[in-house]
Amino acid sequence: MVRFQQDGLLVAPPDAHAPADAVAIYEALRHTDVTRRNIETWVTQGWLPSWRGRYGPLVRVADVQALAQQRAMTVTTGRNDTPMPADARSVRDIVRLSGVSESSLYTWMKKGLLPAWPVPGSGQRVRLADVLALVERPGRPLPPRPEKES
Repeated sequence: MVRFQQDGLLVAPPDAHAPADAVAIYEALRHTDVTRRNIETWVTQGWLPSWRGRYGPLVRVADVQALAQQRAMTVTTGRNDTPMPADARSVRDIVRLSGVSESSLYTWMKKGLLPAWPVPGSGQRVRLADVLALVERPGRPLPPRPEKES
């Protein structure tokens, strides 16, 4: 493989098969409201097509926007923007009532297994019944339930 110098470092040459509209990640950030960390994660996970560029991965802005929109539909609502039910509670309340860890809840929301509804700020609301349905699947042990408060 032919290598060339860039800022004193030897790096691989840019991919000749990259589409004409592929841009560096920092350029994609200017045209979308997605964070650099998200784009880099999507590239490393293989969810976002990328090509090798002189200064790092190249991505298409249209691909970033499409993936961001798709992820927003599954992460924030899980049910394609259905209205928030009256029995939806904060993640912290669900953790306290169900005994399921907060990280598990967010993982299930990201995977689209647990419907969630965004609230102003950065919070999410979920239904206790949806969490218990996930937890009580056959073959999955139940976590100990905390005592109800009086």
